[in-house]
Amino acid sequence: MDIAYFPFDSQSCTISIGTWAYYSAKMDLLPTASEPDLKLFHIHGEWEMLGSSVVKNSTVLPCCGHMSYPYVEFTFHLSRRRMFYVINIIVPCSMLSALMLVMFWVPQHAGERVTGIVTMLLAFTVFLHMVSDIVPRTSLQIPVLVLHLTSTMSLGTLSMCLTILLMNMYHNSPEAPP
Repeated sequence: MDIAYFPFDSQSCTISIGTWAYYSAKMDLLPTASEPDLKLFHIHGEWEMLGSSVVKNSTVLPCCGHMSYPYVEFTFHLSRRRMFYVINIIVPCSMLSALMLVMFWVPQHAGERVTGIVTMLLAFTVFLHMVSDIVPRTSLQIPVLVLHLTSTMSLGTLSMCLTILLMNMYHNSPEAPP
């Protein structure tokens, strides 16, 4: 599965049916239509069927020279339905990112900036844990959404460290108010 652009991804699933016991002179497989019969297809809540195709192919094995073995490939093109993920992942992620930016407008002398950033980091941690339960498990590719969440958490951690450093400098400077 290619989940790099999860939840805005599309997948193609190919199913091959063939015979390896009989070569084409003894048994030939022929599709009856250019598309599979989808009369029994049920609408799925997560995937939308974009299209399908049926293709007849054959392969020649190295051991058997002139004999070809037929097979039929059924290909289904699917697209993930996005609305659930947009409402439950992308909108809250955008709001948390905006709140992280708003924390920089909190005055330095107010002690709530660090508390707010820690709360945002905790929210991002819970949110990232929730997203990891929804994202398909594979190590081949990391979705852009997960990279965004991780980088935003990293920037939040950096901003918290810098805020603590600046507050320490502000309160320990000779001109600091008592």
